[in-house]
Amino acid sequence: MPTVVVPRASLLPLGQPGPLRRKPSSSRSDFTGFRERQMNTYARMRAAATLEFDPSSHALLLEQLSRYVPSRYSFGAAGSSLGGGVGPGSGAGGEAAKAWRSPLWTRLGFQGDDPTTDFRGAGVMGLSHLVALLSSGKWPPVTESAWEEVALAGFPLAVASINVTGFLQSYFGVNPRVASPVHQRHRCTERALFEVLSRGGFGPLQSLHADLVCHVYRCWAEAPRSPMDFPKVLAEACADFHATVSAISSSSVGEAGAVGLHNVGDALAARRPQGML
Repeated sequence: MPTVVVPRASLLPLGQPGPLRRKPSSSRSDFTGFRERQMNTYARMRAAATLEFDPSSHALLLEQLSRYVPSRYSFGAAGSSLGGGVGPGSGAGGEAAKAWRSPLWTRLGFQGDDPTTDFRGAGVMGLSHLVALLSSGKWPPVTESAWEEVALAGFPLAVASINVTGFLQSYFGVNPRVASPVHQRHRCTERALFEVLSRGGFGPLQSLHADLVCHVYRCWAEAPRSPMDFPKVLAEACADFHATVSAISSSSVGEAGAVGLHNVGDALAARRPQGML
């Protein structure tokens, strides 16, 4: 058998890169870092979306929310002084929820006198989104007449807000525990998720929440409604949202793949020009 001679010049110490290996380009390194940041953002969103609500741990958020309970349909600081009935009381554990009971919560659109029971699906994110909506300026009723208009329309604001949070959690795939026919019917495009994650995740999600809640109210105010109509109205509004996001995703790709989700609110309003808000 012939002897194979390997030139000494081709022998390299272990760990030393061979002549055909190239140092990763800066662009590839930047892309890897960008993808890692996106995955980290997605993981943090999943953790936040699946965080269960606890009246004891999240009393501060409830305190903030109580300031927006309309008294006699006027919008302003409510707090524990509102009618002597809304605000934190004493107690811990199971008693913490009882401390927040008041019939005044129904004026904000909760199902009963204990708001803590409505956050079971969307978790603490449902509460934080509702507080953010009321302080964002996107929810216009800030006068007595405006609140009375909402009340006369019978619109359950809190229920709508919490359901929209659950829908968005499912839509962007951050909470697998949220499941309903409305949630399972629609899924976001990859470009839409890309933009949400690229812009930090939480801020865009909160902004889209406000846009969609306002749109649910537009759909609700188009005709006389009853509580039994809410599932149908929610489904219509979510279908509009999905169609809007899909259209924007496919038609306006800008820098770095951005699809312009900041335009969703205006696009939704254009779909229901006869609606309110």
